[in-house]
Amino acid sequence: MLIKEKDQNQQQIDYLSDLLERDLPENKKRQIERELKCLYSGDKGEKSSAYYLEFDFKDAKNWALIHDLRIEHNGQVAQIDHLLIGRMMDCYVIESKNFSSGVSISDEGDFSYFYQNKPCAIPSPIEQNERHIRLLDRFLSDNKLYPTRLGVQLKPNFRNIVLLSPTSNLKKPKKGLYDCSAVMKADKFLRHFNKDVNSDPVNSLLSITKVMSSESLRGFAEKLAYLHEPIVINYMAKFSINDVEENNSVGEDDADYSGAKPNCPKCNEEMVKRTVKKEKDFGREFWGCCHYPDCDGVVNIKIDDADEPIKQTTITIEPILDVVEPVVEQNDDVPLCPQCNKIMNKRVAKHGDNKGNEFWGCSDYPSCKGILTIEPIVDVVELVVEQNDDVPLCPQCNKAMNKCVAKHGDNKGNEFWGCSGFPSCKAVITIESLVDVVEPVVDQNDGVPPCPKCNKTMNKRVAMQGDNKGNEFWGCSDFPNCKGTITIEPIVDAPESIIEQNDDEVLCPQCNDLMIKRKSKKGENYGSEFWGCSNYPKCRGTLAVDS
Repeated sequence: MLIKEKDQNQQQIDYLSDLLERDLPENKKRQIERELKCLYSGDKGEKSSAYYLEFDFKDAKNWALIHDLRIEHNGQVAQIDHLLIGRMMDCYVIESKNFSSGVSISDEGDFSYFYQNKPCAIPSPIEQNERHIRLLDRFLSDNKLYPTRLGVQLKPNFRNIVLLSPTSNLKKPKKGLYDCSAVMKADKFLRHFNKDVNSDPVNSLLSITKVMSSESLRGFAEKLAYLHEPIVINYMAKFSINDVEENNSVGEDDADYSGAKPNCPKCNEEMVKRTVKKEKDFGREFWGCCHYPDCDGVVNIKIDDADEPIKQTTITIEPILDVVEPVVEQNDDVPLCPQCNKIMNKRVAKHGDNKGNEFWGCSDYPSCKGILTIEPIVDVVELVVEQNDDVPLCPQCNKAMNKCVAKHGDNKGNEFWGCSGFPSCKAVITIESLVDVVEPVVDQNDGVPPCPKCNKTMNKRVAMQGDNKGNEFWGCSDFPNCKGTITIEPIVDAPESIIEQNDDEVLCPQCNDLMIKRKSKKGENYGSEFWGCSNYPKCRGTLAVDS
């Protein structure tokens, strides 16, 4: 399963391209061109490795794939190109390299790449990746992020992998001199992976003790991806471009617009005229802050009327996550952010496996990225259960079920059985409401009646909710396939048969309607006569005949 994609570095490329167009010294332009080349080359290598990894593991439920993970811990940084985590806590830390001219590894393990047919020494990517693994392990242990079982952390088996472009020329030393089996071309990784998984049965048996569910794996990987710290580079400081050089890079013609150069609406510093280089506004000029990207204030240049004052508009460029558009809230219970304690907004995920699902996002996003999940409430029930006092078992996972109340949708306020394993299991069972579902009345002394719908035998049951809660009724034995029911009239001294009409006009003491003389057919007063309201069963008033 794919948890996180690679961060886009288009903003850095645009900014460096903009620097190249300024009037800077040639030595600084060469440095910028070299930086741009590294960005393009790194992008190409990571995309090549990502393609093969996603092809094999994107839809795998037992493996979680994270691209471009940057971890900061105690002043140290680990930039991990790809991270592959399995349900048995096997963790492949993958470093990708792109050397089109080829890579050579000496007998002592020294790495070199070729430039103009000449070898150039580079740091060992194997040792570089080992440092990343050690820092990642310390980060997860110190922050107690590893999954636990019986209070013990489940630590992974880390594996160091270096992937090269499939078109690169790779030269390795002879076997036995230096172990460089971790270095391979990206298209050969799956073969190495399958051999690695099947080659160590003892290790596999030990790994079984750490196995976790796909949901737990996803939760662990998403938590790790959420702690990703995007890199922020101050290119002005990196290339030692001071304010004088930057300000001199703006021509006098560009600096003069409507008689004055505007100040930045965010930091009040001078602005530089720039040109939009992509999307629908391509070619349009605007004023941009001279301290970009530290300050991203902009002022639009109004082309229609140069005599009018410049209209200042601040535009904030926000990173795009797997989120988020505010939606209308469905209730008044708005939670507070667990990180900054500010009010939260209900949003909808726009990407990933949770696309379309609602969640709570901090109103101070992107400064604060606190989120809270909103558990989906299933409004459409799957099965119907008999109405008795027994707690049913889940039809999917066989766990005990809990009685819940629907909070949304057409069934809002209605009770239903929900699996105790929710949210891992989302099976639900309706609690059939017996209001207005009864059929004709049957005499209780005539034995077990047949179902009026399918003619099968019926079972005596008790209503569990609604106006008839607690009352007995006959329900079809073929429930839930057949939902035929027959009411059993709740009897006060069992007024069944009518003896005679009321000629003396005895009135009901409850509703003042005429009463009818009846005969009790069960209970302590069996066989005795009494007056019963003619409006029965809506009114249950009774009087003794002697009164």
